[in-house]
Amino acid sequence: MAIITISRQVGSLGDEIAKGVADKLGYERIEKSQIGAVLSEHGFSASDVDKYDEAYPSLLQHLSEKTKIFDYLIRAAVYELAAKENVVIVGRGAQIILQDIPGTLHVRVIAPYATRVDRLMEQMGNEKKDAQWDIRQSDRNSSGYIHTYFNADWDDSNLYDLVLNTRTMTLNN
Repeated sequence: MAIITISRQVGSLGDEIAKGVADKLGYERIEKSQIGAVLSEHGFSASDVDKYDEAYPSLLQHLSEKTKIFDYLIRAAVYELAAKENVVIVGRGAQIILQDIPGTLHVRVIAPYATRVDRLMEQMGNEKKDAQWDIRQSDRNSSGYIHTYFNADWDDSNLYDLVLNTRTMTLNN
């Protein structure tokens, strides 16, 4: 079984690295759309997926029955898609869900805050203030998601086999 999970910070080139790794190895890249499709098959609407997936839940969401259902279904979806083998799973807490599965490599892609701000400004054409807000919001959502559903710290290096700092990398190297 060959599974790679990639956890990434926005602006760290993590999505691009996931795509490159999947393409190079001939693996299927599993992202939000594939996970959402599995959740939809089990009755979780697309709008609910957007509310709960990799988002910091509100107090009302935290207390709702749908949060418990999402918790169960996200795990089931990741297991189902990982069973295909030869996959790169991006985000969704897969590094925790699949932590004890043999043949799984858990990768974390990071970059310094300033580097991430610069990249978002360049990639998205964002103003600096908007890029900073996007990064803070994304980090808050990802951290809250991992804490809420998996009772773990997103930044805990023990969750990963490899931490890649892309500070000096570009898409060309």
